[in-house]
Amino acid sequence: MRKRTNILLLLVISISACAASLPQDRRDYVLAHPHGWIEVTLADHDIPYLPPTKEKPDEPVFPHSCYVKVEINNETFLSSYAYPYGEEPPFSVDTGFRFPAPAGVLDLEFTYSGCDVEEGEEITTIMDTVLDVTANHVTEIQFDGDNLIVLPEKKNKVVTLEDIYEALTGSREAQE
Repeated sequence: MRKRTNILLLLVISISACAASLPQDRRDYVLAHPHGWIEVTLADHDIPYLPPTKEKPDEPVFPHSCYVKVEINNETFLSSYAYPYGEEPPFSVDTGFRFPAPAGVLDLEFTYSGCDVEEGEEITTIMDTVLDVTANHVTEIQFDGDNLIVLPEKKNKVVTLEDIYEALTGSREAQE
């Protein structure tokens, strides 16, 4: 029973996280037209302390959040934060975001900041790629802290209330 509860909780969290930061009216418009999904997966396992502050120059600074932004054709579709964990460096981020995107060829700009240091300075990573989003498919993009990798698209699995009921009860039909 605990496994079924965890599955339901995961589904509810996944569904609620789909919009990430796309305004509701824009999301409704995208969903009403041919669209696919973009899934951004972050797996950065090499996050250092940030440079010390002027107030405390001898104290290392824990990176409290990593800012993530995805723009498609110069329009922000995702603007959110990922939160590092760990007791000492290197810290890690393992998370992701999923949002609808118009079907077709799209220019994507990925921005990641607040969790990387180069030559003693905090840096922002900006990477561009072109995606061909197919209707009813998921395009996954993985970022490991250094590289942005576009994986082959896969068919989107639509989750229905019947699927959730079956996951919880083991049966497809309700018993009366």
